Amino acid sequence: VITSQSLGEVVESQDGRYSPGDLVVGQLGWQEYAVARGGSVRRVPEFLDPPTLALHAVGATGMTAYFGLLDVGKPKPGDTVVVSGAAGAVGQVVGQIAKLAGCRTVGIAGGPDKCTDCRLYGYFDNVGGGVSEGVHRRLNVGARIVICGQISQYNLERPEPTFHPGALIVYRARMEGFLINDYAHRFEEAAMRLARWVAEGKITWREDVTDGLENAPAAFMGMLRGENRGKALVKVADRSG
Repeated sequence: VITSQSLGEVVESQDGRYSPGDLVVGQLGWQEYAVARGGSVRRVPEFLDPPTLALHAVGATGMTAYFGLLDVGKPKPGDTVVVSGAAGAVGQVVGQIAKLAGCRTVGIAGGPDKCTDCRLYGYFDNVGGGVSEGVHRRLNVGARIVICGQISQYNLERPEPTFHPGALIVYRARMEGFLINDYAHRFEEAAMRLARWVAEGKITWREDVTDGLENAPAAFMGMLRGENRGKALVKVADRSG
C-alpha cells in the first residue's frame, strides 16, 4: 500500500479512545479500509469545518508553514518574505502567516518569476531550480532562506545546482532546512493557533479535490507537475450517515 496521510472514519475500534463514527487522521495509505494502532492516529476536532482542514491548513502542511516560517525563518515586521510554490498546500499558508507577522509577502506561482521589484529578507523555498536562482540574486544582507522542498528537482536524473555557497558570505545570509517531525512535541500549539486563524478568517485555504481512489496516481503526478491549486486531495468515499 502506498503511504499517505489520510482522513478516515472509525468503523470499528478495540481502543477505548475511539468510537465508530469518529474522524481521525493518520498514515492510512491509498486504500478504502485500513487497520491502525490507536496511538498512530489523532482525532479530528469536531469544530473543524470542513474536517479536511486537518489534512492541510490545520494539519501537516499548515504546521510545516507555521514552524518553517516562524521558527526557522524568524520573520520580523517589515521584512519581505518570498514564497515559491505559493499556490500549493504549504505555500498558501506561509504567505498568510507572513502577513500576520507584519511582513510584505511576494508569492511565486505558475512559473519562474524573478521578483524584480523588491529586495528580499526572507525566502521560503518549496521549489528549487530556476525559481530559486532568480530569488537568490535578489537577497539582502541578513537574509534567511528556509528550505522546505525542492519539487522541481525530485524527478530529475541529475539535480540542478541552484545555489552557490559564496552568496551566503556576500549577503551574510543563513540557509536552513527542516523536517516537520522535528516539531512533533509542539503540534498541538500549532494546530490551535492555525485553527483560530482559520476561524477568524485570517487564513483562507483552497482544496484541489480529485474524486475516486482509482484516480489517485493521476492526481499525484498532477501535483508534481504543479497542476493543483491549494492542497491536492483524493476523495475515497463520503462519510457514513
